[in-house]
Amino acid sequence: MRRLHAPNRSRGTIALIAVALLGLNSEVEAQRGYSPSANQIDVNLQRHWEAWEPGEELGTIRIDADGVSPSRLRRNTNAVLDIETFLRIRPPEYLADKAPGQIVKLDAIEAGSNRAGVVDVLDGLMTTWWEPDPPSSDDLDIASQWWFVVDLGRIVLIDRIVLRFAPEGQGDPFLLFDVLVSDGQPPSAALRSGAVEFQPVLQMLQPNKTQREFEIDLSNLERDDNKSLGRFVQVVIRGSDLDRGQLLGVDEAGASAFAELDRDDQGLIEHTKELPDGRLAAVSEAVWLELEESRQGPVRYYRRERPRLAELEVWGPGEELIHGIVEREGSVTWQREIAVDRLFDGGLSTVVFLPVLEPVMEEVEDDVLFFDLGSRYWIDGYRMVQNFRAGGGHVGSFSRYNLEFSDGARQADGSFKWTAMATVDHTSNLSVDSSLEDLIRNVPSSGMLLETHEFDLVKARFFRFVWEVLSGETSSQSSERLNPIAEVQMFGTGFHPEVVVQSPPIELSGSRNLTRIEWEADTPPGTDVLLRTKTGNVLIPDTLYFRDDGFYLGRGKEGADVFYSRLNRSFTKNEDKRAIFEEGPEWSSWSVPYRDRGGSVITSPSPRRILKVEAILLTDTPATCATLESIKVHFGRPVATQLVGEVDPTRVENVGTERDYILHIGVERPDLGFDELVIRPPSGMVLGEDESVADKVRLYAGRASQFASSADDISDLQVSDVDVVAFGDSLLVRFPLLRSGIEVVRLDFPGTLYSSGGELDASLRKSDEVFWQRVDVGDATEVSETNSLLVIAKTTGGKDLLQAVTSPALFTPNGDDVNDEALFEFAVVLAGGSSAAQVEIFDLGGRLVRRLEERRDVSAGRYAIAWDGTDDNGQLVPPGVYAVRLGLDAPTDGTDGKRSHVARTIAVAY
Repeated sequence: MRRLHAPNRSRGTIALIAVALLGLNSEVEAQRGYSPSANQIDVNLQRHWEAWEPGEELGTIRIDADGVSPSRLRRNTNAVLDIETFLRIRPPEYLADKAPGQIVKLDAIEAGSNRAGVVDVLDGLMTTWWEPDPPSSDDLDIASQWWFVVDLGRIVLIDRIVLRFAPEGQGDPFLLFDVLVSDGQPPSAALRSGAVEFQPVLQMLQPNKTQREFEIDLSNLERDDNKSLGRFVQVVIRGSDLDRGQLLGVDEAGASAFAELDRDDQGLIEHTKELPDGRLAAVSEAVWLELEESRQGPVRYYRRERPRLAELEVWGPGEELIHGIVEREGSVTWQREIAVDRLFDGGLSTVVFLPVLEPVMEEVEDDVLFFDLGSRYWIDGYRMVQNFRAGGGHVGSFSRYNLEFSDGARQADGSFKWTAMATVDHTSNLSVDSSLEDLIRNVPSSGMLLETHEFDLVKARFFRFVWEVLSGETSSQSSERLNPIAEVQMFGTGFHPEVVVQSPPIELSGSRNLTRIEWEADTPPGTDVLLRTKTGNVLIPDTLYFRDDGFYLGRGKEGADVFYSRLNRSFTKNEDKRAIFEEGPEWSSWSVPYRDRGGSVITSPSPRRILKVEAILLTDTPATCATLESIKVHFGRPVATQLVGEVDPTRVENVGTERDYILHIGVERPDLGFDELVIRPPSGMVLGEDESVADKVRLYAGRASQFASSADDISDLQVSDVDVVAFGDSLLVRFPLLRSGIEVVRLDFPGTLYSSGGELDASLRKSDEVFWQRVDVGDATEVSETNSLLVIAKTTGGKDLLQAVTSPALFTPNGDDVNDEALFEFAVVLAGGSSAAQVEIFDLGGRLVRRLEERRDVSAGRYAIAWDGTDDNGQLVPPGVYAVRLGLDAPTDGTDGKRSHVARTIAVAY
C-alpha cells in the first residue's frame, strides 16, 4: 500500500522550542507565540498567532489583527492571484535551482519584452500595467518581441479569461493581439520536443483602438475542444501603430498639443505634400521644406501608442483543495504501489493508471482510492482529467464509479460513515453485446476526458473514489485495462467547519502549577471555540533532513546518512537540515475540551515545565466562523513538585448506600506546603448525607515509611484541629500547615454513590495562595494498590433505578402547620443524563391531579419532593385516597435497571 504524507516541518514549533530550552528573554519569547509574566501567559497579538501551527501558509487559517479564524474556501476565483503559492508547493523543473520559499510570481513569467512588468497584470490592480519596450529593430516582426507567457502553477479548468487595458487617458489597448492557452503537454506530432502546444482562444482580426475589456468564455466548449484545460496562458501582440498612436492635430494646433506631452509620449511629426489628385502623401521634413507653399500639405502631430495591459484574469471553478494535501499532512492511499502524487502535481503529462473492466462483465468488485484531505471542508465540486494520450497499452475507461465523502464519523464497527454524492454509470446506455471499445468511443478525439461533478454541500475530511474492477477470479494482468488519471481536483465553499491550531511549546520558567485558562472569542450563532491542553517536562532534540526541493530525506542518523551521501550530492545543491524538539517521556495526552471561556480549570497534569495549548474552531454553517481573539493561562507556585492520588475502593457494590472511602495523596518535595484539601466526587455521588459528615472525616499525614509500618494502626499520624465543611457536591478540609517531612496524606471520608461513577477530583493549596494544585492519578503509597481515582458502580442485571422510597400514608393539608405536606423521598441510582425525577398524583378514576418534578444535570442522587395537597390549578384536592407514581420522566438508556418507577397510595384528610 502506498501512502503519501509529509513530516511536520513546523517553523513556529522549531523556533519556540529553541527559545524555551535556551532560556532567552521574555521579549524574544513574546515574538514566538506568547507573552509571559510572573503568573500568566498571554496570547493576544498577531505575531503570537503567527507562531502557532498549522500556520497560515497551509490555507486553513486566517491570521490578522483581530486574531485567528478559519480561512474561507471560495468558488469562481481568479487563478493568477495565487500562482506563487502553487509553484512553491510543487516547483516545476525549470525552478529546480530555487528553494520553495525563494519562488516569486516573476518566476512564473517568460516574456519577449519587459518581463518584470508582466507581474503588474497579475496583481488585481487597475493602476499598474505591462507595457512592452519599444521594438529593438524596425525590421523585426513585433510579435517576436511583444509577448509573454504566464505559468498558472497548476492545471486550471478555465471558465473565462479577461483582459483589461489601462483606462482612457492612461494607455492604449493592443491594436492586434492573440490569446493562447496550453495544458502543458507537447504537440501530438512532437511528443519528445520539450515544447508545449498552445491553442488560440482569441485572435483579433480587425484593429482595435477603443475596446478596453475583453472576456473570453471557455465554459461551453465542444467535447473535442480541451482549450479550457490551462496551465499556461500566452498573450502575443501582432500589430501596433507605434509612433502613430493618436493624431493630436495639424500645424500650430497639433504642435501645441505635441509640446504639452512628456517626451516619452511624443510620437511622429509627419510632413505631407499634396498630390495632383488632391491626396496627401507623407514626405520627409527636408523634402517638405523644398516644396512650393501651395504644394506643402499639413504637418501632422501624433502621440506615441502606449499599449498597456492592466490586468489578465483567468477565472476557474474556485480554490482547489487537493493540491495542498501533503502540506496539510493529509494522504492518498491505494492498495498498489503507485506515485499517487501524480494525481495532484498540477500537470497532465504525469498520470496514474487505475485498472478498469469490460462494461458487460458480471464478476466485479470495488476498488478504492482513499484521500485524507488533512482538514475538514464544505465540498460541492469534483473534477477528474483523464489523459488517454499518455495511456498506451490496454487503455480503458471507468464504467461505473461513486464519489463518497465522510466527516470522520464512525460506524459501530469503527469504520467511517460514507455519503455518496455522485454515482456514475457509463454503461447504462450500452447493450449486452457492447465492448470496451464502445465505451472508449466516448473519449474525445483530443485524448483528454474531463469529468465534472457538482453536488450539494457536504462536510467532509475524507473522500474515496470507488470504481468497479474485475474480481480476483476473473482478472489477469495480461487482460487488465488501465485508465490514465492525470489530475483530480476538489472544490468547496465557505469557512472550514473545523480547524485545529496548536501553540508552540510554552516554557513556564520552571515547574509551575497550572490553574485556569480563559479566552476571548467572537462566536456568532452556530460557531464555537474550545481549548485543550497538554503538559510535560522534557523536549528531545532531533534533526530533519530535506533536499533543496523540499523532498524529505529522513531524520536522525538515518536521515544524515542519506543527506551526506555522495549519491544525494549528485542531484542537489542546497540541502536543508532543521532542528526540531519532540515531546519527551511522561507528556500527557490532550485534555478534554474546555468550554467555559470565562475561566476553565486546567485538567492537564501539573505542575509541569512546558505547556501546549490547542484551539478548536467550529462552525455549523459555511457562511459563518468564529474568531479566537486571545488566550490567558494562569499559573502559580506549586505546593509540591508533584501530587498523585489513589482512592479505595474503586468498585462499589452497594449503590445508594453510604460507605467509607480512603484517599491517599503522595506528596513529592513540598515547597510552599499546604493547609487545605478539597475533594469533588463524580456526578451522582454525595459526600455525607447529613450534618454528621464532619464527625466521620479523618485526616492523616506522615512519611511513606510510617504509613507502611503502621498499616493497622495509624492513629499516631492523625492530624488534629481539622475543620470540615461539607457542601454535598464537595468537601473542604482545613488543617494546620503541612510542609517538610510529609510524603503521604490520607483522608477518610463517607460517601454515597448513586450513579455509575466517575473520577474523584482532589486539590491541595496553601490558604494564603490563590490557586489550587490538582492531584493527578498515580501510585501514592504502597499501602494502596488501586492507582486510580475512579469510583465505579459494580452492578448486576436487574438493579432497580429507584431505591429507599419513603412516603407518608396520610397527611392533612388544612393550613394548621401540622402535617400540611406530604414528603416523598427516594434515591435514583445508575441513571445518567438529565431526566427529571417526578411525583405524579392520580385520583382513583385515573385522572392526573398533579405532577411535581425536579430536574438536575445528572439524574442520580437523593430526592425529597413535597406535595401541598393542591392540584395543577392550585386548588385543594377533595379528601380521599390517591395513587402516587414516583420515578423518571423517560426511560434511561445505558443502564441495566429493571424498574424506573414505583407506585404508592396516600390518603388526604381534613
